[in-house]
Parts: sequence; structure tokens; C-alpha cells
Amino acid sequence: MSRLSLRKKGPDSKSGRHERLYHTMMRTEAWRSLTAVARAIYVEISMRYNVSNNGRIVYAVRDATRSLKIGLSAAATSLRML
Repeated sequence: MSRLSLRKKGPDSKSGRHERLYHTMMRTEAWRSLTAVARAIYVEISMRYNVSNNGRIVYAVRDATRSLKIGLSAAATSLRML
């Protein structure tokens, strides 16, 4: 049996964590006014939230440039938008 088949699956596994984007939020004028890059940064930031960091999420311009493979000015502009 391969290692992959032994991996635990389902909502209790650590790989089962997910982020939700509710339709009610995505229908707002604020969400629709964001660029695609700003929306992607929002998802990246929301993935960093966990119970132990108590809402204090560090996400710098350089984090965005690395994770989304974008330029510094695009990342800075999008973070200001958010």
C-alpha cells in the first residue's frame, strides 16, 4: 500500500482545512471593487489566520510578491486597497 493511500482524509485531517468565501460577501460593492490581485491577497491572508494568532496576521508586501509572483508596486497597491 502506498503512503498516499494511508493518509487520513476528511474534515478531521490537517489537510482538510479550507477557507470560505460567502456569496453574500462577494456580492458586496466593496468586494467587487477589488482587483483580482487584491482578492488573491485576501485569500492568502485568510489562510494565515488560526486560533492561536488571535487575529494578528503579519503579511508584508514581500510576502505577496513571493506567494503570488507579482511585482512590489502591484502588491503594495493591492494591500492598500484591502
